[in-house]
Amino acid sequence: MYRHSFSFRPLSILPLPLLAGTACVTYRAEPLRTFAELATPAPQVDVVTLREAVHWLLQRNPRLVAARGRLAAAQAVAAVPTPAANPTLSVGPVWFTPAALVARSRNGFQASLGWLLPWQGTRGATDDLNAATADAARIDAVAAAREEYLGLRDELARLAMLEDRLAGEQQLSSILEEGVAAQRRMGLRAQLGALQIDLAEFDQHAQASQVDGVRARLVAAQVDVARRCGVAAARVAELPGRARPVLPVALPVLDELCAVLAEHPALARLRAAHTVAEAALRREVSRQYPNLSLGFAEEREQGVDRLSLPLGITLPLFDRNQVAIAAAQQRRAARRAEYEATVRDLLLGLRGAFAQLELQQGRFMVQQQHTERLQRAVEGKLRMLVSARSIDPAERTAALRRVQQARIDLQQTRAALFGAWAALERACGAPLLRFPGEPEPPDAVPPLPDAAGVASRHGTAASNSGVGR
Repeated sequence: MYRHSFSFRPLSILPLPLLAGTACVTYRAEPLRTFAELATPAPQVDVVTLREAVHWLLQRNPRLVAARGRLAAAQAVAAVPTPAANPTLSVGPVWFTPAALVARSRNGFQASLGWLLPWQGTRGATDDLNAATADAARIDAVAAAREEYLGLRDELARLAMLEDRLAGEQQLSSILEEGVAAQRRMGLRAQLGALQIDLAEFDQHAQASQVDGVRARLVAAQVDVARRCGVAAARVAELPGRARPVLPVALPVLDELCAVLAEHPALARLRAAHTVAEAALRREVSRQYPNLSLGFAEEREQGVDRLSLPLGITLPLFDRNQVAIAAAQQRRAARRAEYEATVRDLLLGLRGAFAQLELQQGRFMVQQQHTERLQRAVEGKLRMLVSARSIDPAERTAALRRVQQARIDLQQTRAALFGAWAALERACGAPLLRFPGEPEPPDAVPPLPDAAGVASRHGTAASNSGVGR
């Protein structure tokens, strides 16, 4: 470390502290807004499409707001170059002996000014560390946006499935209600007929409770979407057909998904953290070198000026910053080990999610074929029996109930298939389902080139990443 010092006349040195003080920053308090000021109603806007949801997600999502705040703080630090060490100023009288101090026969005045500079490369290494930290904050903000975007897509798909489930349960409730009314119109007064009516009413009330339960789950799903987007839950309206996700025709290729996995948000964050650890290690290594101090001093005694050139160096015999270097090396090794373990874990998770998707896809296709075939057969026979008036209301209600329950079961299997697609999206870190009529992901969630290739080949929507670049 080098130290440069300059000699001045005492009167010329005294104004320097005043000049330095004028460059200081003054403190200005910025208190938090009160709870009453913040407790204002959320935006009263309808969220019925992915486009609208993403708009409010990027503006009001608490996690993204916090990530942008951390990014702004890190960028503010990186924008300021590491300053040089402040100069050292010392002034004062000089007495040469205790007797001279009493007699004041020999006295003088001493002034010195020195400038201690860090070892060459230390300031640059600190600037590199600050820049790497800011870039890691940027990557974290983009990765958080991608994760929130994927979570929003999952919630919107689940919301659409619950809306379909509610419609199916309500239709089943209407079938049971019509069955009870039909049996009452038949005027069955026998004990067996009364029992059938009571049992039918029992089923009707049980189904009404089932409808209320599905409606409660639907409201909870709307609240999840509203909280993620920062809007009022009452404004999360029913998704129209143009906003509903579409099941892809074919499954993606596993090898292509593994290529997309390289840009997973978790891996992007770990790569950035390893870069920060590397920069921190370089800075600690640069701090192990000795400090060199060089300065000028002036003493005036009885009208006689004396100039001196003090020169010093710190001998690194014991402290060579070993502790900090060892800690930085271990942090870098820990980041590398964590990255490699996460790669292996994500690959296993991706293959597991893909296997689950294959199973759900096969289950849905088989169940859909059987349900549609049997539904057509039962409905055809029912029409014939109703036309011939050879079926009583209880039997007709039971048949319609079985058909509608089969439709609800198929819808639940379809919802499970959408859930498997959402799990695969989270596993590979890229959107795969297609929301018709929606634009490309927003600029804050840049698209993945590899994911775009997967989407174009399999009828799926490409996505939002590029975090690790």
